[in-house]
Amino acid sequence: MKQGYYDSQAIAEMNAKNIPTSFWGEITDPSLENEYRQRQLPSEILRAKAFFIANSILYMLLSINDHILFGTGHPFWNLMVVRVLIVITSISIIASLSSNVTPHRMNSIMLWWSLPYTLSVLYIDSTRPVQFQLGYMVDIIVVLAIYVAVNTRLVLQTIPAVLYSIVNVCMLVFKVHSTGMEITSTVAIIVSANIIGFILSLFLNRAGRQQFLSLKAEEALREQLEMALTEIKTLEGLLPICSYCRMIRDGDGTWKGVEQYLGERSGAKFSSGVCPSCEKKGVEVPSSRFSASG
Repeated sequence: MKQGYYDSQAIAEMNAKNIPTSFWGEITDPSLENEYRQRQLPSEILRAKAFFIANSILYMLLSINDHILFGTGHPFWNLMVVRVLIVITSISIIASLSSNVTPHRMNSIMLWWSLPYTLSVLYIDSTRPVQFQLGYMVDIIVVLAIYVAVNTRLVLQTIPAVLYSIVNVCMLVFKVHSTGMEITSTVAIIVSANIIGFILSLFLNRAGRQQFLSLKAEEALREQLEMALTEIKTLEGLLPICSYCRMIRDGDGTWKGVEQYLGERSGAKFSSGVCPSCEKKGVEVPSSRFSASG
């Protein structure tokens, strides 16, 4: 019970100070952080599966743009190979998420999938003409998806998002027909998407962990209360008490002193003394009338 009290008190204090997380939105206590990730794992798996399915469908639908731009030439088939490989990878990951998944493995899966995925999107972007204005929209969607849809540690979301942004800007700079306005606009859009995505993901990470800590404190307090209640034995019904010596008859027929009877049922302990009224009468403290055990 004492351990539970200190655990709940520590968690409650962390909540009260509102600083339970690090810069990356993770709980500073490694054991609590691991427990949080373990509890969130089932929902993370469902979210990841939904993301992979939706992304695969959209990824293949965008191959229509490849056909519009290149017809059935070699660039079109090269892009189709890249798209199919990414979809196959996504399907294999969905299958692997069905068994023996740990938070650490979940982190690895999402990181190693996001890296080739971002590189594939960059390759597809490199085949688009400068006048292809939808590229801006794709950049925003990809960056925000990495931060929000790819549910893992924030630091592992930031790595592929920043990598994607840097390579994308470099490709644009080295394009022959890129103008200064186009480069400036793209940089501003990508940087803004990274800032918004980072802040949003940080907020979601901290909010989820704050809720977890509140629930953890509530569970610890409830456990503490239940343990206390099990230690309290209630007194019910009529008590057969001797009108002279005030001994109480127990359920098995034995007679016990008030101190012993109450002590066995409530855990209370008694000390002997004399009230002011009895003290005036010269009554002394009895040494053996009642048993003080219990």
